[in-house]
Amino acid sequence: AVVSTQSTWGSTELFKITLSFLSVFVKDIHRKMPKGNPMQNEMLIQHQKATDARLQLYSATLMELRIIMVNQMVKPKEVLISHDDNGNVVRVEAAETVTLELHKAIQECLYLLTQVDPSDMHKQISSKLDQQTQPPFNGAELSTLCWAVGAVSNSMSENVEKNFLVHVIKVLLTLCENTRGKANKAVIASNIMYVVR
Repeated sequence: AVVSTQSTWGSTELFKITLSFLSVFVKDIHRKMPKGNPMQNEMLIQHQKATDARLQLYSATLMELRIIMVNQMVKPKEVLISHDDNGNVVRVEAAETVTLELHKAIQECLYLLTQVDPSDMHKQISSKLDQQTQPPFNGAELSTLCWAVGAVSNSMSENVEKNFLVHVIKVLLTLCENTRGKANKAVIASNIMYVVR
């Protein structure tokens, strides 16, 4: 109910409180998922999705939660450029402690959500990334999306992750070719470097 009625938050504090609750919920779902070999896990996860009444009950909620977490992702400490209030690209000297804590909490939640259903996370991020190829270019949204890609790193099987990253990099390279403006290209290049790091 929290996820379906509250997709945007007015303050960072309110989001952090909600995130604490949602993290407990996601950890509880994740705890009951198959563990072990990621290659075998994909089949086990699909079987569990088809047979586990609790996963079926929360399927739509978990899907919406993935979208919300991707949209709320904040800048990791490795990224040195950001956008100011006017949408201009600016160099950032150091990330704030609050931002780093928030990034870590969202990253953990996204990581677990991906392990619960890698194919849905792949689908949600790929769909949002494909939307970025339509004008107008939005560097802030693209960056948020790429930070989410970094957050789910190593949460999928090797094959799934490889295909996912190839798709992400192809879209980013195409976007770089088709986007005008030095600052816009710098944002895209920064995101490519972050994704392939």
